[in-house]
Amino acid sequence: MVYNGTGGSTPGVTGIVKVGQGFLVQKKNLGLDSLIFKNSYGPTKDLRVFTNGTFYQRNSESKNRFWLKLISPGDVENTQLIGYIEGATDDFEIDYDAEAFGLSSNLFYSLLEDKRLLIQGKAPQFKIDDQIKLGVNFFQNGNYKIELEQPEGIFAAGQAIYLKDKQTGTITNLSEGSYAFEANQGENTGRFEIIYQPETVLVTDQKVKSTVEVYRDGDRFVVRSPKNIAMLEVYDLSGKIIAVLKAYNKQVVVDASYLTKGMYVLRIKMIDGEITNKKILK
Repeated sequence: MVYNGTGGSTPGVTGIVKVGQGFLVQKKNLGLDSLIFKNSYGPTKDLRVFTNGTFYQRNSESKNRFWLKLISPGDVENTQLIGYIEGATDDFEIDYDAEAFGLSSNLFYSLLEDKRLLIQGKAPQFKIDDQIKLGVNFFQNGNYKIELEQPEGIFAAGQAIYLKDKQTGTITNLSEGSYAFEANQGENTGRFEIIYQPETVLVTDQKVKSTVEVYRDGDRFVVRSPKNIAMLEVYDLSGKIIAVLKAYNKQVVVDASYLTKGMYVLRIKMIDGEITNKKILK
């Protein structure tokens, strides 16, 4: 479990560490300075008490946040937190965002650039057209489930939360029920996305937006387009071309098993000449 200014990665985590329980602290700044804990920092700021004590925090009023839960074929549950919090921004901040310590089994997280987040704090000004990418490291092949847990603030008051599965094209209102699906073993990034309004509302001028979707499925990156793809090129960040794939199809699969760890750019050319660039992280 992880806790910061947005909340806990698991519902019900309050910030109180029980007597005898160990914990880790992540420093905001690198350096050799020691962390010093004192029993008391003043008459109303006790760190160590004889009882369970009371946990006080700023902005204790209802927050606009929600938890998402992944349930594995073996009924193992993993959760993550997304919140629109006063003081946070849409960029990474250690006070409000929490990275996963490692790529554990069935790790369920949101994506911010190249970071896997167990907690993502976003700017408090909620925007209905916001989108949040999700990732999962599936431990095994099988049937999984994603569901909403403990919505608060505007999400408890009626703002719907939709899960988009780019692989199947399915959009599920998690505020009304869970989503069950099949998945293969391995890390999958980009297949799932959180949106806050039905896809039809996202369409402008009654025209379907031509969007290219990329998600990771194990050692493969799957590229899907509403139009036929003529060619796909893979570049590293130095601009060196790594691979060229000819497709003439709406889906292209990039074998990433031969790629070293790092960021790459996909240059995707459609048969009508349109070119789209997408970044992927191995």
